[in-house]
Amino acid sequence: MSKYFKIKPIPLITWRNMAPPFTAHRYFQDCEAFPFEGQADRFSLVNAWWLSEAALLSYAAEEFARPRFENAGFDDLWFFSGHSTQCYVAATRGLALVAFRGTECGLDQGPEALAQFFADLSVDLDIRWVAAHSGGRVHRGFRDGLDEIWPDLRVCLQELMSRGCRLWMTGHSLGGALALLAASRMPISEVQGAYVYGAPRIGDRVFSSEFAHRVYRFVNNNDVVAHLPPFPYADVGELRYIDAGGTLHNTIRRRQRWMDEIQGHVLGLTENLRHWNYGLSATVPDGVKDHTPLLYALHVWNNLISYGLCVGP
Repeated sequence: MSKYFKIKPIPLITWRNMAPPFTAHRYFQDCEAFPFEGQADRFSLVNAWWLSEAALLSYAAEEFARPRFENAGFDDLWFFSGHSTQCYVAATRGLALVAFRGTECGLDQGPEALAQFFADLSVDLDIRWVAAHSGGRVHRGFRDGLDEIWPDLRVCLQELMSRGCRLWMTGHSLGGALALLAASRMPISEVQGAYVYGAPRIGDRVFSSEFAHRVYRFVNNNDVVAHLPPFPYADVGELRYIDAGGTLHNTIRRRQRWMDEIQGHVLGLTENLRHWNYGLSATVPDGVKDHTPLLYALHVWNNLISYGLCVGP
């Protein structure tokens, strides 16, 4: 390649800038240099970056999201919206990305955003068990949230598969939970893969053991949401851990992860003290800060180009 790509700086995360959509972010920047690997049957860092961008963009309104998906080469875009659930399906020849929106957290963006936050919160907090389509039990709130749009979404996905499209599921936070739940309702042959970021647990150990789809679950250091709900909920998929320094690990020992989490807490506290002059807006707890969806997209990009793919000065 003749073009060099630079590491993107990690911004200071405050209470004021951590809520999506991130309008200044250049979505799918330089995507033509890293085409999506639609036939991949194993982990792909390129696909991880594309899907982290789609998950991030899923928070945006349709008028903002549509041109950015189009600029990334997606000819068709569908938007599905329910009381507490939103989802984009972006498709091009032989490929469709299904991106679910996470919990709305822009509480200072007006009454509509506030109402959406409480609708999302009602989904997040309804942790009662309900039987899953694939066996075991799942989070009732997530099930009900997906049901709001599932009939129409399923029709759209069936039409795309009839055209030969391979489906890729993604989402951040609540969106990741919905993406996994949607995948669990579909045969393995219909879902090429799912990449989720900072996603909560969605089911019990039986559900987790029966979940046979190809799933990669990204956790950014001390992201608190990735540890919720607690036992007896269980994790799904292969862990991809981002350490306190931003390095992505395909595998990590439990002890090594514990030590890194402690380091992350210390670094977070040090950063808060260093930026105390910004006021209370800069005193974001480490576990909350690490959940910021923008950080997932930036860290995955930085790891992508750090693997020898023309890193610039």
